[in-house]
Amino acid sequence: MDLLKTFSTALAAEGKSKNTIKNYAVAVQQFLKANKNNLGAITQESVDSFFAGFNARKQTQNFKKNAINKFLAFLYARGLKKTFIKAKMKTITVSEPEFLTSSEQTKFFEILQSTHKFYRDYVLFSVMIYTGMRVSEALNIKLSDVRVDHLVIRDSKTGPGKVYMRSRLVPILDKYLDSIKTKRSRNDFVFQSNQKHRLTERMVQLLLKKYMRMAGIQKDLSPHSLRHTFAARLRQSGSDINIIQRSLRHKHIQSTVRYSHISDDELKNAVEKSMSVPGVKKIGRPQK
Repeated sequence: MDLLKTFSTALAAEGKSKNTIKNYAVAVQQFLKANKNNLGAITQESVDSFFAGFNARKQTQNFKKNAINKFLAFLYARGLKKTFIKAKMKTITVSEPEFLTSSEQTKFFEILQSTHKFYRDYVLFSVMIYTGMRVSEALNIKLSDVRVDHLVIRDSKTGPGKVYMRSRLVPILDKYLDSIKTKRSRNDFVFQSNQKHRLTERMVQLLLKKYMRMAGIQKDLSPHSLRHTFAARLRQSGSDINIIQRSLRHKHIQSTVRYSHISDDELKNAVEKSMSVPGVKKIGRPQK
């Protein structure tokens, strides 16, 4: 039996996205290799040892824990392991997400609009910031996915869906699509390289770093930080946490709570506006 293939099929039956299945499979391959591809060698101790020796970013570590626990449950449910084993590693608290402030966002777009040779990237980053799409979702947009007021998502970490476009974004995207209609390749992707291939996530990461540097923004942000920026703008505008959850297409509200933090400036402004304070009066000396 091809264990990984069967596991992947089971994940697909649960509705997991192709990207999640692929990443889970990679984590399981690492885990099996650590156990010399011997199911009999998998014990509670071997699971604990695997995570104790694993050093990675917090988000990756949490994801890997979920993948291995899913695989262990899969083995137990099919009788391939007689005892139920689960990773005991405590879930690591992920730090608050990094995002562009309003002033940084303005500087960022000023650079993107400074020359026509940045036009494609200006539209791409506009789509990402104004819709909150993941970079993989934005790069997978095809012409057939563009509708009057929304974009269709065919495959995603959270499954198929759609994102609404704010009115400001619609003409930006329409004008761009009109400008490239005679330059597209057969693959029909909206955002393509000069070689007519779909842009890669690595290319977008490098482009983002370049424009951040040009804008003088001293932050080590990733393309996913633009999704955080979208969420931050929603929260700062007073949007309810449930609205943010639906806009980001999170399955669980716990994933959205990360965006409910309040910055120091917002806290100071709120305190300042909360109530009036009487003027300071001259206080006389106490009587003897």
